[in-house]
Amino acid sequence: MPATVRVKRKHLAPILGGHPWVFADAIEAADGDAAPGEVADFVAPGDRFLGRGFFNRRSAIPGRILTRDPDEAVDLPFFRRRVERAIAARRLLGVGAGAGGDPPTNSWRLVHGDADLLPGLVVDRYGPWLVVSLSTAGMELLAQPLLGLLAEVCGARGIVIARGDLSRAAEGLQPGRAETAWGEPPPTPFLVEEGGVTFEADLLRGHKTGFYLDQRENRALVRRLAPGREVLDAYCYTGGFALSAAAGGAAAVTGIDSSRPALAAAARNGARLGVPESAFVLGEAGARLRAFAAEGRQYDMVILDPPKFARGKRMRERALRGYRAILGSALSLGRPGALLLVFSCSAAVGADHLLAVCREAADALHAPLTLLRRLGAAPDHPVSAFCPETEYLSGLLLSRG
Repeated sequence: MPATVRVKRKHLAPILGGHPWVFADAIEAADGDAAPGEVADFVAPGDRFLGRGFFNRRSAIPGRILTRDPDEAVDLPFFRRRVERAIAARRLLGVGAGAGGDPPTNSWRLVHGDADLLPGLVVDRYGPWLVVSLSTAGMELLAQPLLGLLAEVCGARGIVIARGDLSRAAEGLQPGRAETAWGEPPPTPFLVEEGGVTFEADLLRGHKTGFYLDQRENRALVRRLAPGREVLDAYCYTGGFALSAAAGGAAAVTGIDSSRPALAAAARNGARLGVPESAFVLGEAGARLRAFAAEGRQYDMVILDPPKFARGKRMRERALRGYRAILGSALSLGRPGALLLVFSCSAAVGADHLLAVCREAADALHAPLTLLRRLGAAPDHPVSAFCPETEYLSGLLLSRG
């Protein structure tokens, strides 16, 4: 029988409202001796059933509700249904092989954690290979049966398990290197095809699961806006935005990143498009932006896609200071009429926070600024209507007057 976890009355509202997380301060008591990540029943005072899901005493979020049906068993058929549902949603949205997506691609996200009702499980498809990220103790316990299930449902040639997610530490899980856990190891590099542009992805040693699949539609937007423009891509990693701009007919592109391996990959990616290696500049992006501004350089499009500045709400103010430090330089580098794209990959810093900081920077420069469009992750990275934390990528497209 599952352990029983009793939730305090004063903390019931979010759970009754559909939020799938049960925080540590919401728990009154737990009956039974559940190992970290085992399935438990969550109940309100009076033994009212709230849901069934993972329970991990070591975590700041001990409860992850999987089902609210008291008659639904959390077993392997349960997870098969959830995975099949996630795959069907991608097909519905036109993402995936033969789906005719825009831009067409051979790589996309199959499962997106809480947004697909599978907390702690992320599955990205790269051709016939899957990269599986496990970030909750519950999913870690199920690793081996999940691999078999995914191999069967997805017809995978090989599966890589990635254990580098920093959120694993909050679950009491050890980080580790990615490894091939089923079938054949992926080629190094794997070549991501996206709208006619080829990007190298290292599925065993790259960031996250190998490539930033969530920015696919934003890269396509940059490509459409690029013709004739001089484009600066700060924090360019392996050149995603810069090379999308080059493919779209940009007059010139420049990429900045502090990682030598990432820039080497960007240069190899760029060579396929005729972009010179000199287009990619090594350095800390904030310092390079300031130096470029001091030199009087000017661009028609500036893209800021920094790493996560805030890992939670407590770090929001620090993150906003970081954005203030780079936005002034970025805006000063834009010619009149230039486009600015700025992104946050933290749920703690959303589009409204970004817009406020952009206004401050523009006001300091006495530069008119127009918001043209709010941006987000590609549709294979859905957002749960009950768990706003799943909306982690925010962006703005702005025009400088």
